[in-house]
Amino acid sequence: MHYVSRWITPEGAPRRFDTRFFVCAAPDAQTPLHDAEETIAHEWVRPADVLQRHRDGAVDLMTPTQSSLKWLDEFDTVDDVLAAAASNGPGGNYQRG
Repeated sequence: MHYVSRWITPEGAPRRFDTRFFVCAAPDAQTPLHDAEETIAHEWVRPADVLQRHRDGAVDLMTPTQSSLKWLDEFDTVDDVLAAAASNGPGGNYQRG
């Protein structure tokens, strides 16, 4: 697992969040499962596809999620993503605040 970025809601916002994003490879035949409280649905989808859905107005994405998906879309394979995350070190060039 590799740390990718950290996002902090700007001061003055009604609610503030301090969120970190990580990447890892899912084991073969992994079955995704969500907590049914904070996360109410899930699906495996290519970054480019969900970004297009966002542009079409079919899905709402927060800025950190959009940026994370754009970064992921730069790579062709999971190994490429993991290598980029590992070589940049904590936060790399991708840390935001």
